[in-house]
Amino acid sequence: MKKKSNAGRKGTITGEIEAKLEKYFRIDATDAQACIQAGCSTDAYYRKLAKDERFRKRMEAAQDYLHIKAKEVLAKKITAVKNNSHAAWFLERRERKRYATRVENKNEGSIAVTYAELEGKIVAKSPDEALRMADEMEFDDEEE
Repeated sequence: MKKKSNAGRKGTITGEIEAKLEKYFRIDATDAQACIQAGCSTDAYYRKLAKDERFRKRMEAAQDYLHIKAKEVLAKKITAVKNNSHAAWFLERRERKRYATRVENKNEGSIAVTYAELEGKIVAKSPDEALRMADEMEFDDEEE
């Protein structure tokens, strides 16, 4: 079996760039923002994600870091403080069906308004009335 050649271009994402990407993902930067700050293209980043499982897991962990820290802080506040406003806030957002404040709007019936009605013009209620109104308009035009 032939051994794969090591010839060719080296990967553009070095250890230094990986560290920078991780740094920016930890502060909740988007993929594009992190790549710009780290000095690599998003295409190179996505290629490396697809090829390197270790890199992908490291970047995913970095992207989750801030969310996990926020959850830890919230959990500490909920358990440490006697005022339950933090707990109520948490429940309102995480268990909306049970705890969120709801506003119910009930609309009954239907209202149809035409432009003619808005402009104060007379509107025909039936086809026969529309014909009669059209005939009257023709006579008005002839008199002028």
